[in-house]
Amino acid sequence: MLDSLRQVLLYPAEFRIAPLRGGTVPPVIPLVEPPLGTEAPGAKTDRDDRILSEVATCLWYLKTKHFRQSWDTEDRVEADPKARRALGRLNNCLAALKAGNIEIQDPTNKRYPPGSGHLMKPVQLQPTPGITVEKVVETVKPIVFRDGRLIQQGEVFVAVPEESLHASETSVVTPEPSATSPASSTEGVQSDSLSQSASSSHAEAAGEGPKAAPAAPDAPLV
Repeated sequence: MLDSLRQVLLYPAEFRIAPLRGGTVPPVIPLVEPPLGTEAPGAKTDRDDRILSEVATCLWYLKTKHFRQSWDTEDRVEADPKARRALGRLNNCLAALKAGNIEIQDPTNKRYPPGSGHLMKPVQLQPTPGITVEKVVETVKPIVFRDGRLIQQGEVFVAVPEESLHASETSVVTPEPSATSPASSTEGVQSDSLSQSASSSHAEAAGEGPKAAPAAPDAPLV
């Protein structure tokens, strides 16, 4: 009603806007823009995977490298009470990750199965006598799974049998010698000399003997 009165009082008839049918104004739907810094769901998942794999690697390093404890055991065998308490808190953190479907695997002293390159990346192959199968001797980075999905590839040192390396070395193909050998080159030189001597003999037979040496100049008269 106020809009119609404003149209009558302020605008001439030709510039007035006719009222809408029904006398109601349709609601205005505001345009909602996404806030700045919003990530796609896939990008957020990748970022969470990197954070969880880094946390898992740090906890694994503290237990296996700092406290020098076996990865598969939860015994706190430290003599220092502070170290035992710290190791207990560390085991509690690992249990919390496991409850959240975060699995950490340390393949040290286990067989390196063929075709496991997608799980473990061999940093170095060490020839070792007395073994018949490939074996992981040291882990540099653990294997981490999240909800059964691989989020971090492990890095390991692998001991391999010496026989396998010898077999690979003997299978190297030696290059074949070149077609041109010293013997063939010597035969070519001999054939060239024979052809030259034959051509010279034909020239002598045709009357084209070797040219005579020029005569010495006359001695001066005394």
